[in-house]
Amino acid sequence: MRSPQLIIANGGDNINGTERPYGYFKKYYERGAPWTFVVQNRTPHCCLQNAQTLILEWLRAVLLSGEPKRLGMGDHGYITVETAKVVDEWKRPVFNAASSRIAPKGKGKRGELQSGWMPSSMFSREWLVFTGRPAPVAVWKP
Repeated sequence: MRSPQLIIANGGDNINGTERPYGYFKKYYERGAPWTFVVQNRTPHCCLQNAQTLILEWLRAVLLSGEPKRLGMGDHGYITVETAKVVDEWKRPVFNAASSRIAPKGKGKRGELQSGWMPSSMFSREWLVFTGRPAPVAVWKP
């Protein structure tokens, strides 16, 4: 709960989906966990290559964030979502980020989902670029 986590969900296939990962994120984020949620728009569950830059920037920012009491402070992300044309293996709808923005914690607008803590301004910019991509740059299946 006190350890930062980056939760990456995919919006492109019926294996993992987005609802269950988001529910897991939300449960602990609302209790104060310094967690961050991101959707890989229209990307299947096999492909984290598109998130490599985002993951490395998140790790850098978390390692430089300093004192544990500062974790979760600062800006937070918010997304609006659109339903994909697939459902997950539990028959729940899958969603993708339609838009994203950064604001202080608790300043979400109607219809937005909280996306968690932004550990640095550089990560915030990377997160906005990543969530703003309508589709993956590339998909390399195993």
